[in-house]
Amino acid sequence: MNRETFCSYPFDTIFLGADAGIKTCCSANQDIGDLNKDRIEDILASDKAQEIRQSILDEKWHDSCQQCKILEDQGARSERTSSIEHTYDYYESIELDSTFFGLKKLDLRWSNVCNLACNYCYEYFSSQWAKIKGVKLNTLDGENEESLFEFIDIHKDAIETVNLLGGEPLLQRQNERLISMLPTNTNYYMLTNMAVPLEKNSIMNLLLNEEAPTFGISFETIGDKYEYVRHGASWEVFCNNIKTVKEKNPSVRLNAHPLYCTYSAFNLVEYYEFVLNAGFDDIYWCSIQNIEGLNINKLSKELKTKAIKEIEKCSELFPEQASIKDLINIKISLEKSLDDVIATDNSEIELFAEFTTGIELQLKNKKKKATELWPELFLENAK
Repeated sequence: MNRETFCSYPFDTIFLGADAGIKTCCSANQDIGDLNKDRIEDILASDKAQEIRQSILDEKWHDSCQQCKILEDQGARSERTSSIEHTYDYYESIELDSTFFGLKKLDLRWSNVCNLACNYCYEYFSSQWAKIKGVKLNTLDGENEESLFEFIDIHKDAIETVNLLGGEPLLQRQNERLISMLPTNTNYYMLTNMAVPLEKNSIMNLLLNEEAPTFGISFETIGDKYEYVRHGASWEVFCNNIKTVKEKNPSVRLNAHPLYCTYSAFNLVEYYEFVLNAGFDDIYWCSIQNIEGLNINKLSKELKTKAIKEIEKCSELFPEQASIKDLINIKISLEKSLDDVIATDNSEIELFAEFTTGIELQLKNKKKKATELWPELFLENAK
């Protein structure tokens, strides 16, 4: 086994996508099966699942795992590196082959039902985007949903961790049943936009009765910028929800899950000030990869230099924060890319402007435009 390539997910995790696809983890770019066509037991024992496990045992990167490889090559956190610290020693101590699977973790997206249409999201994760685009997602049908619950029930005592995502997991009706059937010592991690009114939300009420659930909260901007990026959300409701959760169960952990991108790169200090004052426990940065118009590496040398300086400010002001290490790794990657050739003088500005124009045409009624919120990206030459 090689610590630089080993990943535990294919050996112990069931990932259910919003389209009923089963993968080895959320970052995998290939399904190993479709729960609407096959039983979960058959999918976990399939040729594709065994091929991925064997690749890991051979200390090679499988094609399905390229997203993690790309992120790690850029110095960013990946799903693999997030888990390796807690799993490597255990798996090194046992005998593994490609047929091995021992359920320890559930990572579930029952559907794409969501209350928001975030600017960089799409129909797979958001029913709002699906509605805008007129797309119908292949969601899990009733019969196969029931078979998965039966499988979970059989193995529930072995399950250590449950990740609940979406769409928006506070709106996934299946989560109420799931939480009710699992042992009380289960560790829950919910990745939520925390923008759903919580007064009568039964799923949140169940979680707040658990000993110490963890909420990963997706956001990377504050105030007006938050409402622009997280289309359909209210900054006031968001802030009140965070306060309510902490008051009802002081043992909950709140982790911020921001995306490092053009939206967030130039306002890191104010973001850290809000997160720390609001009582968050950790911050986990990810870098955006799939949208050129928001990829900081596509910006000009001048703008990348400005982004580097913002990271340096955070390093000086918040040196005790573990998440600064993630930003430093991003800074190193940015420094290496400073001399990358840009096709034309304004191509990097045009990428952001083109993306912004498209978003504002699709998502109507934004309170403010991007030109008001990020004026530095629309100045001539963006210098």
